[in-house]
Amino acid sequence: MLKEEKIFKREDGTQYKIVATINVNTYRDEVQWLTSVYYREKGKIKWLNLPSDVFYRHLRSMSFEEKIEYNRELALKYVTKEEINSVLLLLWEKIKPSV
Repeated sequence: MLKEEKIFKREDGTQYKIVATINVNTYRDEVQWLTSVYYREKGKIKWLNLPSDVFYRHLRSMSFEEKIEYNRELALKYVTKEEINSVLLLLWEKIKPSV
């Protein structure tokens, strides 16, 4: 597993940390790209998960694909696609084959 992260600061002092990971499962011949977004309010130390407007019970009833889509839409309420892509690009730079 490889991981890359980057912190983005907003005008109000809130910080958002985007974490991109890649898991390579050679046993199953799979590659998984995952992104997670956390936030920290101005003056605070602890990173928190993004606030969700869906009850836990409803999340449990979602399919895996629905959960991925919900998390993607939730993240885009707080960070931009360009910010997410910049972190994914940093991770790609770590693993890209050199020619």
